[in-house]
Amino acid sequence: MMKVEVQAGSRIHLGFYNILSKARIYGSLGIYLEEPKTKVIVHDSGSFTEEAPEVIGKICGEKYKLGAEVLSSPPRHVGFGSTTQISMSIALGATKLCKKRLDYRKLALLAGRGAISGIGIHAFRYGGLIIDGGRKFSDRLRNPANVSDLPPLISRLKFPEEWSIVLVVPKEGKRVKEEDEAFMYMPHHPSFDQAILYKAMMMVLHGVLSRDLDVFSQGVEEIQRKMGEYFESYQGGPYSSEKTLGAVNALTLAGARGVGQSSWGPLAYGFIVNERKSEVEEKLKIFLKREGVDGEVIFTKARNRGARLIHL
Repeated sequence: MMKVEVQAGSRIHLGFYNILSKARIYGSLGIYLEEPKTKVIVHDSGSFTEEAPEVIGKICGEKYKLGAEVLSSPPRHVGFGSTTQISMSIALGATKLCKKRLDYRKLALLAGRGAISGIGIHAFRYGGLIIDGGRKFSDRLRNPANVSDLPPLISRLKFPEEWSIVLVVPKEGKRVKEEDEAFMYMPHHPSFDQAILYKAMMMVLHGVLSRDLDVFSQGVEEIQRKMGEYFESYQGGPYSSEKTLGAVNALTLAGARGVGQSSWGPLAYGFIVNERKSEVEEKLKIFLKREGVDGEVIFTKARNRGARLIHL
Protein backbone atom coordinates (compact mmCIF):
# COMPACT_ATOMS: atom_id res chain seq x y z
CA MET A 1 0.00 0.00 0.00
CA MET A 2 1.30 3.46 -0.87
CA LYS A 3 0.74 6.10 1.76
CA VAL A 4 2.01 9.43 3.05
CA GLU A 5 1.49 11.25 6.33
CA VAL A 6 0.92 14.98 6.60
CA GLN A 7 1.73 16.60 9.93
CA ALA A 8 0.24 20.04 10.48
CA GLY A 9 -0.80 22.30 13.33
CA SER A 10 -3.84 24.38 14.19
CA ARG A 11 -4.41 28.11 14.41
CA ILE A 12 -5.93 30.87 16.46
CA HIS A 13 -7.61 33.81 14.76
CA LEU A 14 -6.79 37.15 16.37
CA GLY A 15 -9.44 39.09 14.47
CA PHE A 16 -9.66 41.55 11.57
CA TYR A 17 -7.57 44.69 11.07
CA ASN A 18 -9.89 45.69 8.21
CA ILE A 19 -13.57 44.79 8.22
CA LEU A 20 -14.80 46.62 5.15
CA SER A 21 -13.15 49.18 2.91
CA LYS A 22 -13.75 50.34 -0.64
CA ALA A 23 -11.91 47.42 -2.28
CA ARG A 24 -11.13 44.82 0.40
CA ILE A 25 -12.92 42.97 3.16
CA TYR A 26 -11.85 40.99 6.25
CA GLY A 27 -8.09 41.47 6.47
CA SER A 28 -7.06 38.94 9.14
CA LEU A 29 -4.38 38.18 11.72
CA GLY A 30 -3.62 34.76 13.17
CA ILE A 31 -0.98 32.44 14.62
CA TYR A 32 -0.13 28.83 13.74
CA LEU A 33 0.09 26.49 16.75
CA GLU A 34 2.16 23.41 17.57
CA GLU A 35 -0.75 21.99 19.58
CA PRO A 36 -3.34 20.69 18.95
CA LYS A 37 -1.73 18.87 16.02
CA THR A 38 -3.32 17.67 12.81
CA LYS A 39 -2.11 14.35 11.41
CA VAL A 40 -3.58 12.79 8.29
CA ILE A 41 -2.59 9.71 6.30
CA VAL A 42 -3.49 9.57 2.61
CA HIS A 43 -3.27 6.11 1.00
CA ASP A 44 -4.39 4.06 -1.96
CA SER A 45 -6.69 1.70 -0.05
CA GLY A 46 -8.82 1.52 3.04
CA SER A 47 -11.25 3.90 4.72
CA PHE A 48 -11.58 7.63 4.20
CA THR A 49 -12.90 10.70 5.96
CA GLU A 50 -15.91 12.67 4.77
CA GLU A 51 -13.65 15.34 3.25
CA ALA A 52 -11.50 12.95 1.22
CA PRO A 53 -13.51 11.90 -1.87
CA GLU A 54 -14.35 15.38 -3.16
CA VAL A 55 -10.92 16.91 -2.51
CA ILE A 56 -9.00 13.94 -3.90
CA GLY A 57 -11.26 13.72 -6.94
CA LYS A 58 -10.65 17.36 -7.83
CA ILE A 59 -6.89 16.97 -7.53
CA CYS A 60 -6.24 13.50 -8.92
CA GLY A 61 -9.27 12.63 -11.03
CA GLU A 62 -11.64 9.71 -10.72
CA LYS A 63 -9.13 7.04 -11.73
CA TYR A 64 -7.23 7.47 -8.46
CA LYS A 65 -9.08 5.62 -5.70
CA LEU A 66 -7.36 7.20 -2.75
CA GLY A 67 -8.53 7.38 0.83
CA ALA A 68 -7.54 9.31 3.93
CA GLU A 69 -7.56 8.80 7.66
CA VAL A 70 -7.35 11.51 10.31
CA LEU A 71 -5.03 10.30 13.05
CA SER A 72 -5.44 13.42 15.16
CA SER A 73 -6.97 16.85 14.83
CA PRO A 74 -8.22 19.74 16.95
CA PRO A 75 -11.87 19.61 17.98
CA ARG A 76 -14.24 20.89 15.31
CA HIS A 77 -16.06 24.23 15.39
CA VAL A 78 -14.37 25.65 18.48
CA GLY A 79 -11.92 28.15 16.92
CA PHE A 80 -8.90 26.09 15.84
CA GLY A 81 -9.60 26.15 12.08
CA SER A 82 -9.54 22.35 12.01
CA THR A 83 -11.53 21.93 8.79
CA THR A 84 -8.94 23.90 6.80
CA GLN A 85 -6.02 21.96 8.29
CA ILE A 86 -7.63 18.57 7.58
CA SER A 87 -8.70 19.50 4.05
CA MET A 88 -5.32 21.02 3.17
CA SER A 89 -3.52 17.99 4.61
CA ILE A 90 -5.60 15.61 2.51
CA ALA A 91 -5.01 17.77 -0.57
CA LEU A 92 -1.24 17.88 -0.04
CA GLY A 93 -1.04 14.13 0.54
CA ALA A 94 -3.11 13.46 -2.57
CA THR A 95 -0.76 15.49 -4.77
CA LYS A 96 2.13 13.25 -3.78
CA LEU A 97 0.34 9.98 -4.45
CA CYS A 98 -1.03 11.04 -7.83
CA LYS A 99 2.18 12.87 -8.73
CA LYS A 100 0.76 16.36 -9.15
CA ARG A 101 2.69 19.57 -8.43
CA LEU A 102 0.28 22.24 -7.23
CA ASP A 103 0.89 25.48 -5.36
CA TYR A 104 -0.63 25.50 -1.86
CA ARG A 105 -3.02 28.25 -2.90
CA LYS A 106 -4.35 26.04 -5.68
CA LEU A 107 -4.82 23.27 -3.12
CA ALA A 108 -6.80 25.68 -0.95
CA LEU A 109 -9.01 26.63 -3.88
CA LEU A 110 -9.68 22.98 -4.76
CA ALA A 111 -10.37 22.21 -1.10
CA GLY A 112 -12.88 25.06 -0.90
CA ARG A 113 -10.99 27.08 1.68
CA GLY A 114 -10.37 30.82 1.99
CA ALA A 115 -13.88 32.21 1.65
CA ILE A 116 -13.54 34.52 4.67
CA SER A 117 -9.98 34.31 6.00
CA GLY A 118 -6.64 33.21 4.58
CA ILE A 119 -4.91 32.61 7.93
CA GLY A 120 -5.27 28.82 7.92
CA ILE A 121 -4.16 28.55 4.28
CA HIS A 122 -0.96 30.59 4.63
CA ALA A 123 -0.15 29.19 8.07
CA PHE A 124 -0.39 25.66 6.65
CA ARG A 125 2.36 26.60 4.20
CA TYR A 126 4.58 28.91 6.28
CA GLY A 127 3.62 28.85 9.95
CA GLY A 128 4.26 31.73 12.36
CA LEU A 129 2.25 34.96 12.68
CA ILE A 130 0.23 35.51 9.51
CA ILE A 131 -1.45 38.65 8.18
CA ASP A 132 -3.55 38.33 5.05
CA GLY A 133 -4.83 41.02 2.71
CA GLY A 134 -8.52 40.16 2.90
CA ARG A 135 -10.84 39.42 0.00
CA LYS A 136 -11.70 41.58 -3.01
CA PHE A 137 -15.16 43.05 -2.51
CA SER A 138 -17.85 44.81 -4.51
CA ASP A 139 -21.48 44.32 -3.47
CA ARG A 140 -21.32 40.94 -1.71
CA LEU A 141 -18.77 38.27 -0.94
CA ARG A 142 -18.69 35.20 -3.18
CA ASN A 143 -16.82 31.93 -2.89
CA PRO A 144 -13.34 32.09 -4.47
CA ALA A 145 -13.33 31.01 -8.12
CA ASN A 146 -9.64 31.63 -8.83
CA VAL A 147 -6.42 31.70 -6.83
CA SER A 148 -6.43 35.49 -7.22
CA ASP A 149 -9.72 35.55 -5.28
CA LEU A 150 -8.07 34.11 -2.15
CA PRO A 151 -6.87 36.46 0.60
CA PRO A 152 -3.21 37.19 -0.30
CA LEU A 153 -0.36 36.82 2.16
CA ILE A 154 0.73 40.28 3.36
CA SER A 155 3.16 39.38 6.15
CA ARG A 156 4.63 36.31 7.81
CA LEU A 157 6.72 36.73 10.97
CA LYS A 158 8.47 34.23 13.17
CA PHE A 159 6.68 34.26 16.51
CA PRO A 160 8.87 34.63 19.62
CA GLU A 161 9.88 31.25 21.02
CA GLU A 162 10.12 32.71 24.51
CA TRP A 163 6.34 33.26 24.58
CA SER A 164 3.83 30.53 25.36
CA ILE A 165 0.20 30.54 24.26
CA VAL A 166 -2.43 29.49 26.79
CA LEU A 167 -5.63 27.99 25.39
CA VAL A 168 -8.90 27.28 27.17
CA VAL A 169 -11.51 25.18 25.37
CA PRO A 170 -14.78 25.28 27.36
CA LYS A 171 -16.83 22.09 27.15
CA GLU A 172 -19.93 24.25 26.87
CA GLY A 173 -20.42 27.28 24.68
CA LYS A 174 -21.60 28.22 21.22
CA ARG A 175 -20.29 26.10 18.31
CA VAL A 176 -20.58 27.86 14.95
CA LYS A 177 -20.44 25.86 11.72
CA GLU A 178 -19.49 27.38 8.39
CA GLU A 179 -23.07 27.28 7.16
CA ASP A 180 -23.96 29.61 10.06
CA GLU A 181 -21.64 32.31 8.71
CA ALA A 182 -23.81 33.33 5.74
CA PHE A 183 -24.40 36.77 7.23
CA MET A 184 -20.69 37.57 6.74
CA TYR A 185 -21.10 37.46 2.96
CA MET A 186 -23.09 40.72 3.13
CA PRO A 187 -21.24 42.82 5.73
CA HIS A 188 -22.11 46.23 7.08
CA HIS A 189 -19.73 49.09 7.76
CA PRO A 190 -18.58 49.30 11.38
CA SER A 191 -19.80 52.22 13.46
CA PHE A 192 -16.25 52.96 14.63
CA ASP A 193 -13.24 54.34 12.77
CA GLN A 194 -11.33 51.38 11.34
CA ALA A 195 -8.08 53.32 11.70
CA ILE A 196 -8.16 51.99 15.28
CA LEU A 197 -7.76 48.48 13.91
CA TYR A 198 -4.83 49.48 11.67
CA LYS A 199 -3.04 51.04 14.62
CA ALA A 200 -3.66 47.95 16.71
CA MET A 201 -2.31 45.72 13.93
CA MET A 202 0.89 47.77 13.88
CA MET A 203 1.23 47.24 17.62
CA VAL A 204 0.93 43.50 17.07
CA LEU A 205 3.66 43.62 14.41
CA HIS A 206 5.97 45.88 16.41
CA GLY A 207 5.45 43.75 19.51
CA VAL A 208 6.51 40.59 17.71
CA LEU A 209 9.46 42.20 15.92
CA SER A 210 10.76 43.82 19.12
CA ARG A 211 9.76 40.86 21.30
CA ASP A 212 7.74 43.21 23.51
CA LEU A 213 4.85 41.20 24.95
CA ASP A 214 3.19 44.31 26.41
CA VAL A 215 2.97 46.10 23.07
CA PHE A 216 1.87 42.93 21.26
CA SER A 217 -0.82 42.21 23.87
CA GLN A 218 -2.21 45.74 23.79
CA GLY A 219 -2.64 45.45 20.03
CA VAL A 220 -4.39 42.07 20.25
CA GLU A 221 -6.74 43.21 23.00
CA GLU A 222 -7.69 46.39 21.12
CA ILE A 223 -8.56 44.34 18.03
CA GLN A 224 -10.54 41.94 20.20
CA ARG A 225 -12.49 44.78 21.80
CA LYS A 226 -13.49 46.07 18.39
CA MET A 227 -14.38 42.56 17.17
CA GLY A 228 -16.69 42.17 20.15
CA GLU A 229 -18.30 45.51 19.37
CA TYR A 230 -18.79 44.76 15.67
CA PHE A 231 -20.16 41.23 16.13
CA GLU A 232 -22.12 41.90 19.33
CA SER A 233 -25.53 41.69 17.67
CA TYR A 234 -24.67 38.29 16.20
CA GLN A 235 -22.96 36.86 19.28
CA GLY A 236 -25.29 38.36 21.84
CA GLY A 237 -22.38 40.12 23.54
CA PRO A 238 -18.64 40.78 23.23
CA TYR A 239 -17.99 37.02 23.25
CA SER A 240 -19.87 34.09 21.76
CA SER A 241 -20.98 32.68 25.14
CA GLU A 242 -20.83 33.21 28.89
CA LYS A 243 -18.37 30.32 29.11
CA THR A 244 -15.97 32.06 26.73
CA LEU A 245 -16.32 35.27 28.75
CA GLY A 246 -15.55 33.25 31.89
CA ALA A 247 -12.48 31.72 30.22
CA VAL A 248 -11.25 35.18 29.14
CA ASN A 249 -11.74 36.50 32.68
CA ALA A 250 -9.89 33.53 34.17
CA LEU A 251 -6.98 33.94 31.77
CA THR A 252 -6.71 37.64 32.65
CA LEU A 253 -6.85 37.00 36.40
CA ALA A 254 -4.21 34.28 36.04
CA GLY A 255 -1.84 36.78 34.46
CA ALA A 256 -2.14 36.04 30.73
CA ARG A 257 -1.90 38.97 28.32
CA GLY A 258 -3.43 39.60 24.90
CA VAL A 259 -6.52 37.60 25.82
CA GLY A 260 -9.30 37.01 23.34
CA GLN A 261 -11.64 34.67 21.51
CA SER A 262 -10.51 32.76 18.42
CA SER A 263 -13.00 32.97 15.54
CA TRP A 264 -16.45 32.30 17.01
CA GLY A 265 -15.09 30.47 20.05
CA PRO A 266 -15.68 29.04 22.48
CA LEU A 267 -11.86 28.82 22.40
CA ALA A 268 -10.16 31.56 24.43
CA TYR A 269 -6.44 32.35 24.42
CA GLY A 270 -3.78 34.43 26.13
CA PHE A 271 0.01 34.88 26.04
CA ILE A 272 2.71 34.58 28.69
CA VAL A 273 6.49 34.38 28.90
CA ASN A 274 7.66 30.78 29.21
CA GLU A 275 9.00 31.23 32.75
CA ARG A 276 5.51 31.91 34.11
CA LYS A 277 3.92 28.66 32.92
CA SER A 278 3.76 26.90 36.31
CA GLU A 279 2.48 30.00 38.10
CA VAL A 280 -0.21 30.75 35.50
CA GLU A 281 -1.25 27.09 35.31
CA GLU A 282 -1.97 26.94 39.03
CA LYS A 283 -3.83 30.26 39.07
CA LEU A 284 -5.84 29.36 35.98
CA LYS A 285 -7.25 26.23 37.63
CA ILE A 286 -8.49 28.37 40.52
CA PHE A 287 -10.01 31.11 38.42
CA LEU A 288 -11.67 28.77 35.89
CA LYS A 289 -13.40 27.03 38.79
CA ARG A 290 -14.43 30.41 40.23
CA GLU A 291 -15.84 31.43 36.83
CA GLY A 292 -17.74 28.14 36.50
CA VAL A 293 -15.87 27.09 33.35
CA ASP A 294 -15.19 23.40 32.78
CA GLY A 295 -12.78 22.98 29.90
CA GLU A 296 -9.47 21.77 28.57
CA VAL A 297 -6.38 23.90 29.20
CA ILE A 298 -3.51 23.68 26.69
CA PHE A 299 -0.11 25.35 26.93
CA THR A 300 1.46 25.47 23.50
CA LYS A 301 3.94 27.40 21.35
CA ALA A 302 3.62 28.98 17.95
CA ARG A 303 4.54 26.67 15.10
CA ASN A 304 7.06 28.64 13.06
CA ARG A 305 6.96 26.23 10.14
CA GLY A 306 4.26 24.91 7.89
CA ALA A 307 2.90 21.42 7.39
CA ARG A 308 5.31 18.55 6.90
CA LEU A 309 4.86 15.62 4.51
CA ILE A 310 6.40 12.23 5.36
CA HIS A 311 6.70 9.28 2.97
CA LEU A 312 5.77 6.07 4.81
